[in-house]
Amino acid sequence: MSFMQPQITHEHFQIIETTKEGTIVTPEVCAEYPGNDDAAKAYDVEPSDVSIVFGWGARLSAPGFMDCTEWVVFDTKKEAAEHLLEMFEDGFDDDEIQALKEVGIGHIKQ
Repeated sequence: MSFMQPQITHEHFQIIETTKEGTIVTPEVCAEYPGNDDAAKAYDVEPSDVSIVFGWGARLSAPGFMDCTEWVVFDTKKEAAEHLLEMFEDGFDDDEIQALKEVGIGHIKQ
């Protein structure tokens, strides 16, 4: 098992455009700040800088640690798995690669 493990989740994500931190994509903010106005206040941006999307989020995370990559949101689980394989395949063990391939992709070599 790799230190950084793939995560794919299907939920709401808030996308927050900030001038200081760039774009923040997070499912956690949706729970803490359920409305665009609340999230805008929390991040000191305009409500129009906050959008909520429902999709398949993909990232790598180290269980038990705070280490993780940024969330990237896709329309399908297949797209999320393809993204992880294309970006991070060298960091996965064979079981993780196989699990991601079982989502329905077969063009990534082992």
